[in-house]
Amino acid sequence: MFENYLHLKLFPKPFSDIIDSLIAGDNCIIVEGNTNDRFVSTKNKLPFLALDFAIAHIFGNEFNVAKISKAGLKTIRLPGSKMNPANHFPKPTGSYINNPSAFLTQYFPLLSKEDSKTLIIIDGIDFDIPEIDPSMLTEKANNLLSTLIPFCLSDNFRNSGNILILKTSTGITNRALVKSGAARRINVPIPSTDVRQDAINVLAQLGRFKVVFQNADLERLALISNGIRIRDIEGIAKKCETVKEQISTEDILKAKVKAIEELSQGQLKVLRTDRKFNDIIGLDSIKNKLFREIDLSKDNPSLMSKSILFISPPGTGKTFITSAYANELEYLLVEMINVRSKWVGESESRLQAAYELLDSLKPVAVFQDEVDQTLGTRAQNAGDGGVDARLFGETLKFRSSINPGEIQMIDASNAPHLLDPAFVDRESEIMVFGYPNPSEIVLHFKNFAIIKGIELNLNDNDFAGLAMNTKLRTASVRELDSIINKASEYADTESKTLLSSISKKHLAAAIENINIIDTVDKKLMMLYSIKYCKFKDQLQSLNGIPEEVLNDEGEVDMHKVEQLIHEYRGMKWQ
Repeated sequence: MFENYLHLKLFPKPFSDIIDSLIAGDNCIIVEGNTNDRFVSTKNKLPFLALDFAIAHIFGNEFNVAKISKAGLKTIRLPGSKMNPANHFPKPTGSYINNPSAFLTQYFPLLSKEDSKTLIIIDGIDFDIPEIDPSMLTEKANNLLSTLIPFCLSDNFRNSGNILILKTSTGITNRALVKSGAARRINVPIPSTDVRQDAINVLAQLGRFKVVFQNADLERLALISNGIRIRDIEGIAKKCETVKEQISTEDILKAKVKAIEELSQGQLKVLRTDRKFNDIIGLDSIKNKLFREIDLSKDNPSLMSKSILFISPPGTGKTFITSAYANELEYLLVEMINVRSKWVGESESRLQAAYELLDSLKPVAVFQDEVDQTLGTRAQNAGDGGVDARLFGETLKFRSSINPGEIQMIDASNAPHLLDPAFVDRESEIMVFGYPNPSEIVLHFKNFAIIKGIELNLNDNDFAGLAMNTKLRTASVRELDSIINKASEYADTESKTLLSSISKKHLAAAIENINIIDTVDKKLMMLYSIKYCKFKDQLQSLNGIPEEVLNDEGEVDMHKVEQLIHEYRGMKWQ
C-alpha cells in the first residue's frame, strides 16, 4: 500500500524507519526517544525542522496532516502542496485535555476511510498514557488506551492507507500499545556523526554564522559532539552569534553534559576526566592492567574487556582511578545512577532510555558505583512486583550486546557478596585492591599536605615509624586525608596560626585520635576481595589481608577464607 513511498527512504532515521513500518503494514506508529530534536536532510535542502513539521514535509504532498495535542487539533500544510488540511479535518468539539478518548474518536471515521489521505500526529502520548502498570493508570488514561488499541487493530484502519503517529515528548508510552500489536515502536536516535556533520556543514554555510564557524575544524566538532542533539548545536551557534564569538570545544562539552542528563531522564551523569594515572598513589597492579586495556583500544579494540569490576573497601580510590582511566583511554565517562522509581514500570523504561542513549555515545566508559545496590537480582523480592528481576534481565541483555571497544562498563562494589553470581560470572575482568600499604600511606600524607599548602616537618624515619602503626592497617585514603586535617588542626591550635607546619607529634596525635575500627563489615569486605582474586599474583599487591587466613608459609589459605566468611556472616546476623 505504501510502496509508492520507497523513494523517501533516503531520509535519515527515524523517517526511513517510519517508511519501513508503513510498507510492513503498520500504519499506527509510536515515535519515542529524541523527539524534540531538529531535523535536516541535506539531500533535499530541508531547513532545520521540528519533528512534526519534518513529517509534514515528507508526507505533506500526499497527505492531509494535523497534530493533536493538549491545545486541540492544528493542521499543518506544506507550502505549495495540493493538499488542503484546513478543509479536510472537521472542526473538533470538546477538549482533548479533558476527554482525549472522545476528542480522538471524532477523527476515527476519517482515519478509517480508505484513501482519505489522512495523517494525524498525537503529541505527548507518554503524558496521556505513561509507561506504568495498567492498574496504576488514571481512568482517563485507561479509557484512551482502551480506545486506541481496538481502533488501531481494526481492519478498516489497517486497510485505509492512513497514518496515525503517536509521538512522545520526554519518555516512553505504555507498552500495552506495542504488546497488543496495535502499534509499531520507532526510536528516534541521537544524531550519528554523519548526521551531526551534515548539520554543522549546513550551519557553517549560512551567512549569519560565518563568524561562529570561521577557522573551526568542522570534522572535529562533529566528532566530539556525540551525545548531543542538532538543536543543541544550533543553540550553541545562535548563542555564539549573539556575542560574536567563534564556536569552541568547551561550548560543545558544556552542551553535552546538559543534553546527556536530560535525554537519559537523569540516569546518566557526565563525570570529570581530567585526572591521570600519575596522580594516583599506589595501585600499580591495577594501573598495569588498565594500561593493557588502553593499548588494546588503540591496537585491537575488539579484544578489550566488555566490563570491569572493581572490588575494594570504601574510600580506596575506585572513582578516582576510573576517572584517570577514562582520560587515558580518551573516552567519555558517564555514571549510571540508580534507575529505580516508585512507579511500577517506570524503572524499566528509564533503564531502557539510558541504554539507548549509551549506544549513541560510543566510545564511552560507563561507571556504576555500588553496583551491588543499583542492580536487581534474578530473585523476585517480595513487594517489588518483579522489578528487580526485570532490571537484572535487561542489564544482562544489554551487556551481552556490547561490542568491545565501543562501550565499556566499569562497575564498583564494596559488598561483592551481594552481587548475583550470574552478574559476576559475566564480568570480563575483576580487579581487587585493598588498603594503602605503609609506603603508600607516607606518600598520601605528603600529597594531602601539598594540596592543602601545609608543610610537614618530619623526616623519612618519622614517616616510616608512624605509617607502621597498626591502626592504619585498614585505613582508607579518605581516612588518611582526615588524619592530615586533624594534625593541621592540632598544629594551628598550638601555634595560633593557620596552616602551621605539622610536626611528628601532631601527626602521631591525629593517628592515635582517629577512630579506625576493624569491623566485621571491613573484615568481610577484605575476605570477599580475597575470594574474588582469580590469580595468586593479585594477592601479592592486596594490603590488609587478615593474618587468620595465612598458612605457615605466609600464603592465603582459601579454606580458611571460606570458614571466616561463614563465621563473620553469622556474627552479622546475630
